[in-house]
Amino acid sequence: MDIQEKFIIARWAYLLGIDFISDKEYNDIETYIKQNNLLPEYTSRGWSEDPCPKELLIKYGYEDWIQGVVYNFKTESIYSINSEKELIEKCRNINEPTRLSFKLDGFSLRLSYYNGEFVKAESRTRADGVSLDFSKVEDLFPKTIPQKGKVLLIGELYLKNKNFEEYKLLRNITSQRNAVRTAIANGDINYLGYKIFKVYSEEFEITDQYAKIQELGFPTPTSVMCHDFNTLNSSIKILDRQKKFINEPTDGLVLENSSMQYALRVGAHQECVNHSIVTGYIIKRGMYNNAISVEIEPFKMKDKTVSQVSVTNIQTIIDYNLRVGYPIAFVERSGVNCVLDTDETEKLHLISGL
Repeated sequence: MDIQEKFIIARWAYLLGIDFISDKEYNDIETYIKQNNLLPEYTSRGWSEDPCPKELLIKYGYEDWIQGVVYNFKTESIYSINSEKELIEKCRNINEPTRLSFKLDGFSLRLSYYNGEFVKAESRTRADGVSLDFSKVEDLFPKTIPQKGKVLLIGELYLKNKNFEEYKLLRNITSQRNAVRTAIANGDINYLGYKIFKVYSEEFEITDQYAKIQELGFPTPTSVMCHDFNTLNSSIKILDRQKKFINEPTDGLVLENSSMQYALRVGAHQECVNHSIVTGYIIKRGMYNNAISVEIEPFKMKDKTVSQVSVTNIQTIIDYNLRVGYPIAFVERSGVNCVLDTDETEKLHLISGL
């Protein structure tokens, strides 16, 4: 270890409160460094502004000292909403800005920075909790950020959708998610992507997570802002349709605001549900039974305008409270008839307090 390396490591040890060399030896080294105009970037600033000397710490066996500027707290898993009924129960009274974003399906990612410089990347697998070696793919992440102090960014690392078919042949794998581990181990950086959705630091107050993450130079998941349950419900459907156009594997959505955070696993494979208002009823009498439809305010679909919805019988109208002026939900069947969607209709009535 030469004198300049010892000086840099000694400053880092002082930051962490570790006895590395005596005060006298440090003062002697500092005097020599200044007299010979060495390391001006260090001598011109306080030790608290130094970046983490990661390479030197690893080189001389002090790798544990890197953890001194890394947030080590665990992030909690979030509760999953698995039915539309539960979604209504937990979210119907939303009255503040709420972000709805794609929930990505990859490996957890933690990026640590100190005084604007990259310190380390981490990911622990769900199965065995083993931390992966990111040394071959560190170039995927920014080396510097415009922020002093200790910063932790949390996100998801994944294999890009458009690359999966090619990568299956390249590495003889079948699972897109498990392919992430293979890509990390082999340094297949061009097949990987990542998104950041949380940032932590004691250096600044965060009012908008995504805005701060983007300000620091990182990509965030596709998202929309909702302000009430109706916009949330319509946004779920919009994002569900949009997911086939994005390049990230996703297994649901995440809903969060200042008072709640949920994973949503609903609405992924629903038919296109339409809404209108009941205006009347039509009964067509037949020889053996009657055909009953509910008249609705005209609803324009892509190739036609719908003005009535088929129901099974009069009892259906009674059971699902299909009164004139009340909302109704329906789906198209076989490209011809529109039929009542009972679950969605009940949900509309619940939302409306009917």
